[in-house]
Amino acid sequence: ENYYKSSCERNVNSKNLVRFEQEYLNQNFCYIGQVFSSYPEDEVFKIITDENCDNLYGDNFIYAQDCRISDKTKILEGDIITVYGKFTGVSTDDYPCFKFYYADIEGVQ
Repeated sequence: ENYYKSSCERNVNSKNLVRFEQEYLNQNFCYIGQVFSSYPEDEVFKIITDENCDNLYGDNFIYAQDCRISDKTKILEGDIITVYGKFTGVSTDDYPCFKFYYADIEGVQ
């Protein structure tokens, strides 16, 4: 787990992922953000990112699909989370999409 997390590039400007999709496809990234909404049937979360690491959530949105295997702690709307995963492309509404394999939920052990 720690090896995977350390392989993830942190807080890359998500607009660059949209602009240069093919360049970033299938690379590992880490994003900190607040869960804005969830789509439980697909295990997908829309997350407002904090790409500037200033504790202000509102830089950009990403979609993140929950692909965790070992930890299935429930993620709720409003949670502050750090997701570690792979960039899988751009949504039809031009937001980066990820599959995340690990997540840290603020305030949850």
